[in-house]
Amino acid sequence: VYNVMVLGSDSQIAKEIYNRRKKNQKLNYFFLRKKNLDIRSTKDIKKFIIKRKINILINCAAFTNVDLAEKNKRKCFDINFFAINKLAKLCKDQNIIFIHFSTDYVFNGKRKTFYNELCRTNPLNYYGYTKLLADKAILKIKPRGMIIRTSWVYSQYGNNFVKTILNLIKNKKEIKVVNDQFGTPTSAKDLATILLKIITSRNFLIITNKISIFNLSGNYKISWFKFALEIAKYVKYSKKIQPIKTLEYKFKTIRPMNSSLDCSKIKRVFKIRIPNWKNSLINCLEDLI
Repeated sequence: VYNVMVLGSDSQIAKEIYNRRKKNQKLNYFFLRKKNLDIRSTKDIKKFIIKRKINILINCAAFTNVDLAEKNKRKCFDINFFAINKLAKLCKDQNIIFIHFSTDYVFNGKRKTFYNELCRTNPLNYYGYTKLLADKAILKIKPRGMIIRTSWVYSQYGNNFVKTILNLIKNKKEIKVVNDQFGTPTSAKDLATILLKIITSRNFLIITNKISIFNLSGNYKISWFKFALEIAKYVKYSKKIQPIKTLEYKFKTIRPMNSSLDCSKIKRVFKIRIPNWKNSLINCLEDLI
C-alpha cells in the first residue's frame, strides 16, 4: 500500500483524484488543502510526511491566475517556484516519489505543430516563467518521480473555460471567442483517472526512479472558438458565437498562440489510452448540466 499525499486539494485535478480515491485499495490518501497545509510551509509538510510515512507526493498546488501573476509576482514566484524547489529537495531527502503538475505555458506557442517533451521552452508570461523555473529545479534536484505538463484543464470544479461558456450561454450574453489560439483541452477527470492508472501500473517504480517530463493532455488540437462551439452544440444554443482575433480581445497578458501537447511518450511508456476529446467534454457537461 502506498501512502499518497495530495497537496492543493482544492484544485480541479485533486478534486477528481478525490472522487476516485476508493477505486484502488493499494492507495491510501491524505488530501491537504491550502488552509490545512500551505505549500510554502516546508517544515509542516516534512512533519506530516514523516508522521504518515508518505511514499508519493502529488502536487496540484499552484498560482494559476495568469493575469494576476503579472501583478503579484512575489506570491506567484513563492508558490510556483520557491516552494516547489523546497518540496523537490524534501522528496529527494525522504526518498519520496514526487509527481508535479506543470503547464503548456512554458512554450511560446510559435510552433505550428504539437510540442513534445524535448521542444525548446520559452515562456511568454510570468506564470509560465515561474512554472518553467520549477521544472528546471526539479530536474536538477533529481527526486524520484515525474513532471506532468498539461493544458487547458476543465472540469465541473473551479474556474475554467467550459464553465465560463456555459455561464455566458445561460445569461444570454453576446459571446465572442478567440479563433487563433490553439491547444489541447484536458478533462481533469481524465487526468486523475490516467494518473491513478500510472501509479498502479507495473513499471511505475522503474520509470519514476529517474525524474522526467511527460505531456498529458486531451489528444486533440482545437481553437478556443471551435471548442466553444462544441459546448454550445451540446446545450443546443442557437445564437451565433462570434470568432475574433487575439488582438481584438485585448488580453491583459500575452499567451501562446499554439500550446498543443504531444502525448505519445506517456502513451508509449505507460501503455495508456487517452479518451476521445468529445466524449470527455460530454462527460464533463453531463456533470454540469
